[in-house]
Amino acid sequence: PAEAYYSQWDPGTQSINDLYEYAKYVQRRGSGVTIHGLNGFLFRGITGQVNYDGETAAFTEDDIIVWGTSFAYDGATGTALVVGDKVENTTTLGTGTVVYNTGTNIVISRDSGGGTWADNNNIVRVANAGGGALVAGAVVINGAVAGNTASGGTAKLLALLDNGTDGTLWFQLLTGSNPVDNIVIWQQGDASSRGLAAGSVTARTVPSTFIGVSTGSALIGAFGIGVKPSELTASDLLFDLTNTPRTPPNNVTFTVGGLVSGEDRVLVGPESGGTLNLAQFALNTTLSAASETAVVVGSAIPSDTPASGTIRVELNNGVYKRVPYTSWTGSTFTITVGPEDDFTAGNATAGNDVFISYIDKLADAATATFTGVYASNRSLFIRVRDGGTAGDLIGIKTF
Repeated sequence: PAEAYYSQWDPGTQSINDLYEYAKYVQRRGSGVTIHGLNGFLFRGITGQVNYDGETAAFTEDDIIVWGTSFAYDGATGTALVVGDKVENTTTLGTGTVVYNTGTNIVISRDSGGGTWADNNNIVRVANAGGGALVAGAVVINGAVAGNTASGGTAKLLALLDNGTDGTLWFQLLTGSNPVDNIVIWQQGDASSRGLAAGSVTARTVPSTFIGVSTGSALIGAFGIGVKPSELTASDLLFDLTNTPRTPPNNVTFTVGGLVSGEDRVLVGPESGGTLNLAQFALNTTLSAASETAVVVGSAIPSDTPASGTIRVELNNGVYKRVPYTSWTGSTFTITVGPEDDFTAGNATAGNDVFISYIDKLADAATATFTGVYASNRSLFIRVRDGGTAGDLIGIKTF
């Protein structure tokens, strides 16, 4: 099934524990590493999620979202109010911090008293965002006030599910408190992007290291953290954005060594009785078109079959045609578009043999590999040949 995460990490040539140690380095005091637009020392990962509706324009991942007491204004005097300014409603004596100013609307995270704010109330700067001598600045509320509450906050939007008019926001809370039901959520970088919180926030547990916890050899991932699939083992555990635990498949890599690049042709297929099992499957439909899109076999494809690779299909003339596939499901291989999908020169009638060629190539290195998901032991047949027609022009005994 599809799994949604807000990030994907790749340890490359390092171990999964090295990835964990790097995450600790990113979050160290005095970190110079930036992650999702935040200094690593400040980054924690997803702390909560909330559904929303009433969308006016799409939100953008990694932008800042804000909520609080919001209103249109006029009568501005002095220097414009900016994010971080401390302000006071001199009409009701309530105070707060500016978290957004669109140029026509202001959003304030309220922090004390002041009762209900209303049309024509005076909002005055009482401390500059950057400190220093007070710079005069004020506005007058013009019209209705939304979110008339003593709570407000800001967050980094780490993941977004946008359905067009509603969706879900996954965020790291930066300041203040979580949004409450029906409060307006604004995107700080775009005055047109906003929506209404639909329900309460679902809090998410944040580990001491944002990537999760290491056992020393495996990773228990934090909520929403993804890792490149090829770097995971069945000992690791991830949690996607639905908080569903995901145990990676037991990927096993099979290697044929001792090859000469550019000379040796290697074939790995199913084994039966000490020979290559040409009849692993029976073809279920006849292939005769110039552009076939699928090869359907008469039985279920084994679960340990590589996600993409090649098969061999027996043509009516006895030749086993190499056919690459891009994916498979059930008993159907989806094949690539190209010369291999043309069966006009050589038809394959239903009932002909088909087998998976797990490796089927001219060696381009000293080894050749394939990766499958381990289900149970499987016997394989390996054949390597070099007729001496390339490279050193010296053939070998097929083995």
